[in-house]
Amino acid sequence: MFNNGRLTFTDGRLHTIKYTVTDVKGNKSTLTFNVQTNSSAIIATPENQRGVLFSYQKTAEYNAENVKVMLPQGTLYNDLNFIYKTTAKPAKNAFSNIHTIHNNLTPLHTGFSLWIRPDSNLSQWKDKAVIVNVNRSSQGGIFEDGWIKATPKVFGSYFVAIDTIAPTIIPVNIIDGKNLSEVSKIAFRISDNLSGIKSFNGYIDNNWVLFEFDAKSANLWHTFDGRIKPGKHSLELVVEDMKGNVKKYSAIFSR
Repeated sequence: MFNNGRLTFTDGRLHTIKYTVTDVKGNKSTLTFNVQTNSSAIIATPENQRGVLFSYQKTAEYNAENVKVMLPQGTLYNDLNFIYKTTAKPAKNAFSNIHTIHNNLTPLHTGFSLWIRPDSNLSQWKDKAVIVNVNRSSQGGIFEDGWIKATPKVFGSYFVAIDTIAPTIIPVNIIDGKNLSEVSKIAFRISDNLSGIKSFNGYIDNNWVLFEFDAKSANLWHTFDGRIKPGKHSLELVVEDMKGNVKKYSAIFSR
């Protein structure tokens, strides 16, 4: 398609556009419409909104004092006038300014690499650091040569936060000392406040047992399979998030 399907008119005259699309079976659809330019309706771009031209056909990079952005070739659908700005950091759990990477109205085909330089007082928490958006949704993050790196899937506003809180374990059908002989499974709900669940492991009588997890409902369960004999048994559930915060739950039950 010529010029990636873009048509430019500057003469102020009325032009009739006709689009015809044909499938492999010869079926056609046609759209006809008129366009006319109006130079008085053109809105000049403010000086502070003039950005950097990113070509959709090439790898694009942007570097500033406290932020770096890299878009692999194929990330953009069209050429982009890339805009970046920074604003003051939030008052709570923030270890950098807010960095606005263009805007979330621009679609991306893949994620992009984002590096944010954190505040100097992050040093003791560098292994707990993540990049979050302004809704405090984690984008992940690793500490790399003084930067926190993540791979967001959309443009938007991001900053560095830390995750020091262990996951939550909520027992659904078990308490310490309960008789579970009439049920077919042990059930829990698990969640994490920021970085997300990394792993979960369950042990009955110190032996690992299979637990299954439904991420959408946050339900976690072990189905009894006949190997747990009548009598008293010990249960331990260990849940770890992406930043190494660990929560444990223990109980005695009988069958």
